[in-house]
Amino acid sequence: PLTVYLAEPGPERPPSYVSAGVEALGWPREAWMDDPTLWRRILHPADHERVVRDSDAATTSGERRKEAVYRVVARDGAVRWLHDRAELVPV
Repeated sequence: PLTVYLAEPGPERPPSYVSAGVEALGWPREAWMDDPTLWRRILHPADHERVVRDSDAATTSGERRKEAVYRVVARDGAVRWLHDRAELVPV
């Protein structure tokens, strides 16, 4: 399922919008809105360091677009692959 989200850069800032598609990972939309660390906590251990490093670098480098493929661990323990495409929009 497609998930659309709107968030400010930074690990401690909760998203201001998350579409219902994110519920395919087992958590309700409200959990994503209330816990800004959820995304980082469910990253697959083998991908965690790379994904966090690349995400942090993209938000500080001024890149407008970023794309990444990585695994997360869903609420039921299943490993899921994500293809994450982001458009960074300065405000």
